[in-house]
Amino acid sequence: MICLKLADTKQLNIKRIICILLLACAVSLPADTSFAQEFTTDPMPALEGGIENEGQLEVNKAEPKLVIINPGHGGSDLGARSPKNFLEKNINLRLAKLIKKKFSFDKEIEIRLTRQSDRSIEFFRRVEIANTAKSELYISIHCDGGVGPRKSAVRLFINKPAAAIKLNDWKSNNNKNDRKNSIIAEKLFVNLKDVVGRNIEIVPTNLLYLGGLSMPAIVIESIDLSNPEDEIRLRRDDHLINIADAIAKGIRGYFVATDVGR
Repeated sequence: MICLKLADTKQLNIKRIICILLLACAVSLPADTSFAQEFTTDPMPALEGGIENEGQLEVNKAEPKLVIINPGHGGSDLGARSPKNFLEKNINLRLAKLIKKKFSFDKEIEIRLTRQSDRSIEFFRRVEIANTAKSELYISIHCDGGVGPRKSAVRLFINKPAAAIKLNDWKSNNNKNDRKNSIIAEKLFVNLKDVVGRNIEIVPTNLLYLGGLSMPAIVIESIDLSNPEDEIRLRRDDHLINIADAIAKGIRGYFVATDVGR
């Protein structure tokens, strides 16, 4: 009995020593929770709103740049007329729609027309449409015309520089756009020169309504209905298509240039 009790006492002392040593090790060593973290069965906390809310993780997409294209004249306002009875109002609308079609699948540029059909709209109303829509560019499509056969240059009209008009004039809305007006004129010049078959002139003017527009603006007279050669070209669909393509390239070139310059 005594021998057994001594053995039990020795075992108890050994157990106490082992417990003391383990406790000392636990106190002296820093806690390491890496294993617990690696093998835990608890899921990671979800992001606020959930990972499935992909809209919060995507970069915000920029709104497309809005361009207002104005097909001049319309309705009872015929505009110019060629000897073979080509009417300016119809050519303007046809060309404007062709330009818009060039941007059908473009997510960066949106085209809107001031008129979609053969109807008359006051030019002050056209200005209002563009200013209210806060468009970034305004392009007005026209044809030239006059008395007798002639071969005049294609003309690109932009607002006269701000220094040349009075600041209290209603046309002062466009004062801030001198540089960008010149850029769109240059881009259209470059792209139209190999298409129209005539010289091109950039004409600053304060005689048109361009000054009332708050965005960069230009009037394009790419066709002369008094020019027999232009009248022959109009009999081919590809002529207006080529002009529309050149104007579309000019619009894209303008936005590339102005985005870099911002």
